[in-house]
Amino acid sequence: MKALFFEAVAVLIGLLVNRQVVSLTLMVLVVLASAVAVNYTTHETRLLYQTQQTQFATIQTLQNERSQLGLEVGALASHARLDAWARASGFEVASEHEVLTW
Repeated sequence: MKALFFEAVAVLIGLLVNRQVVSLTLMVLVVLASAVAVNYTTHETRLLYQTQQTQFATIQTLQNERSQLGLEVGALASHARLDAWARASGFEVASEHEVLTW
C-alpha cells in the first residue's frame, strides 16, 4: 500500500514536471512569436512611412507645377499680349463706342 502511494506521488510529480515543461515551452513560443510580430509590424510601419513621404513629395511637386502653369496661363492670357497678337494678325481693334453685329 505504501509503495502504491509513493508510486502515485511519483506519477503526480512527473505530470507536474511535464506540465511545467509544457508551460515553459508555450511561454517561450509565445514570447518568440510576439518578438517576430513586433519586428514585422515595425518593418511594415517603416515601409508605409516611406511610401507616405514619397507621396507627399509627389504632391508637393504637382502643386508647384500647378502654380507654374497657373502663372503661365495668366501670362499668356494677359490683355496686352492678346492685343499685340490681334494687331500682328491683322485684326482691327474696335473702339469702345462701336457696336459689333454679326
